[in-house]
Amino acid sequence: MLNIRLARTGRKRDAHFRVVVSDSKHGRVGRILETVGYYHPRMANDAEGRLHIDRDRARYWLGHGARPSPTVRSFLRRMLSDRVLSDPSETPPEQTADSDAPAPESLPAAPADTPAAPATPAGTSAAVTAAAAATPPAPPPAG
Repeated sequence: MLNIRLARTGRKRDAHFRVVVSDSKHGRVGRILETVGYYHPRMANDAEGRLHIDRDRARYWLGHGARPSPTVRSFLRRMLSDRVLSDPSETPPEQTADSDAPAPESLPAAPADTPAAPATPAGTSAAVTAAAAATPPAPPPAG
């Protein structure tokens, strides 16, 4: 199975990461098929060179069955939403309801073995709902 994940580089206490495509059969330090980007976590959040992923290559590998790690998945989502928000002149392609093709920015869903979060009613937070579910119902007032 192909993975899109981070590979650590850099010195001690000064980590840099490459966004790489690798085969899971080869392990953590195994064969890397392609480097599709980089991430420098010690740079300022708004710095220009903090994160770069070649979107075309990432889409290519996602189309060939590569599964992004949770961190890379969040990077891809953030990059796609930033691109839409940062350039108002660029309009996203319209997608009709009867179209069978997925949106080009869509990412694969989470793995099936990941437990789904319980649904919460609108307007309530998950913590409030979980606390309410954990407490037993109060007995009716005597009288």
